[in-house]
Amino acid sequence: MENNNDQTNNESAEDTIEEPFEETVDEIEEEVVKETHTPSRATVKISKRTLKKYIIITLVAAILATAGYYLKSYFIAATVNGKPISRVQVIKELEKQGGKQTLDSEITKTLILQEAVKSNVDVSQETLDQQIKEIETSLTTQGQTLESALELQGMTREDLYEQLKLQKIIEVMLQDRTAVTDAEIDAYIQENKDFLPKEATQEEIVTDVREQLKQQKFATEFQSWVTELKENAKINYYTNY
Repeated sequence: MENNNDQTNNESAEDTIEEPFEETVDEIEEEVVKETHTPSRATVKISKRTLKKYIIITLVAAILATAGYYLKSYFIAATVNGKPISRVQVIKELEKQGGKQTLDSEITKTLILQEAVKSNVDVSQETLDQQIKEIETSLTTQGQTLESALELQGMTREDLYEQLKLQKIIEVMLQDRTAVTDAEIDAYIQENKDFLPKEATQEEIVTDVREQLKQQKFATEFQSWVTELKENAKINYYTNY
């Protein structure tokens, strides 16, 4: 009987020991699983930081790609079967063909504008607008528009304004040199009376002759004036054409 009681007591003791032990094992396994599947705060922070960097890199790449697409024309003029022709090549070729003439024209324009500033000569916007209006009216009577005419010349309105302003400045600067006297008009009519239109009135002839003589003087005096400006200016050339 004692043996049976002892055996029973031993089994109860073993059950008592095993139950907490099994519970402890289960708890440990649960903790391990939690630690395995639950990311630490450091891991979460690193993941967010990495994602942020990825987003920034993606945005920068997209911006550069877009900028490259729109800025490509600044570097490449055309492609032929995939081979690019750079704008530098085109510019070099243009410089060979007309670089000297273009540079001389820019120098002349700069000298004229500098001289106008010295002489306090300027052209009002109102004057330029009036000239533009007259040109538009003339083109309209010919069935054209100013926009189409400018497009044919490869010009914009801004180019036209600049050209007209320069022309008007030159006219003002040279007005004393290009003045035509009545004596000059009478001498011209007398010398060319056989070539003048018979149907024209005396007033019309005088007006036409005055304008013609003025244009002749203008061409001569302009070249002389520009030569003087260049001789009195300090011009340094850094490129030879």
